[in-house]
Amino acid sequence: MRSTRRSRNLEATKEVLYVKTYSSNDIVKGGFGGGHLAQEGDGVWINCYLPWNFDDLTEAKLVLIPVTTLTPMTLRIITNYGLAGEGYNVGGETLDKSINTVADRITELDIADCLDTRSLAPEMYIGVQARMHAGQNTNALIIGVKLRYNISIYAHAP
Repeated sequence: MRSTRRSRNLEATKEVLYVKTYSSNDIVKGGFGGGHLAQEGDGVWINCYLPWNFDDLTEAKLVLIPVTTLTPMTLRIITNYGLAGEGYNVGGETLDKSINTVADRITELDIADCLDTRSLAPEMYIGVQARMHAGQNTNALIIGVKLRYNISIYAHAP
């Protein structure tokens, strides 16, 4: 009889959508509601949390519905993150992100490069801010942030 040994931890993938926490303006499109970026100074904030069994981030996307077709639409993405007991800004990034959009199509903008994935840890809080970047044509309903991450299937609750 042959036995097999696994030399690596097995992982499972989880996906979570965190919806808008606060915005300077709200808007609806059909059954969707969210923050509206259309004027200079507009912002939308989304709060996220990495659970105790978080292992590594595989994807981070800002989910939006463009109100207009733009090639490109540019948004400023600001992130802050830290653990309970730490400052809210232990880690963070500020990047301008551009994407070609088509009006009324649900769109995902990759924002993984706005997070230092090496420093993310279980039980970490993440704040994501999407802003209208000065001088840019931006007009979108921001729904939230979708995170995809791995967890070890051998992880035990603390």
